[in-house]
Amino acid sequence: MGSRTQAKLTNVMSKIDLKYQAQETITEGNINYTIKHYNFLDEQGPFFINCSEKFWMLTTYGSEKKCKIGFDYSLSNSSTIDVHNGFMEEFAIAEFKDSTLAQDLYKAIGIGAGPVFFNTTEALTFTHPNTGANFNVFRLRIDCKRDVSYSNFSCTVGAVK
Repeated sequence: MGSRTQAKLTNVMSKIDLKYQAQETITEGNINYTIKHYNFLDEQGPFFINCSEKFWMLTTYGSEKKCKIGFDYSLSNSSTIDVHNGFMEEFAIAEFKDSTLAQDLYKAIGIGAGPVFFNTTEALTFTHPNTGANFNVFRLRIDCKRDVSYSNFSCTVGAVK
């Protein structure tokens, strides 16, 4: 994933609900730094976005921002997250059926009266869940929407292989 996309996605994910956040403080000699993790779901599921950034000493701006994103078709669950290749082999798609998960992602991406979205312009590198081989994807897009009563949320994440 390009460095601009990594930074952009990390900034978005840093707004995710606290239940997805963790941090660790590391001391190397006389230098302390903190790594903040924003893990939306984990790598053992059908879909995840895991981002992190490093904060040196007392800085308020993170550096070394990076994200890892994964789709695993074999773990797809039609009641929570349905992961598939859409209508063409060139797509990877994750559809959030669980409104609570979709709401958490919706709130991280943006707050608005209607749909919110995040998209990239740089290529990303995904790791195939079965073979471990890396492959490039383009145009990662996260689309989330809600109904007028703020009770039902849905999100779709897609990328072109």
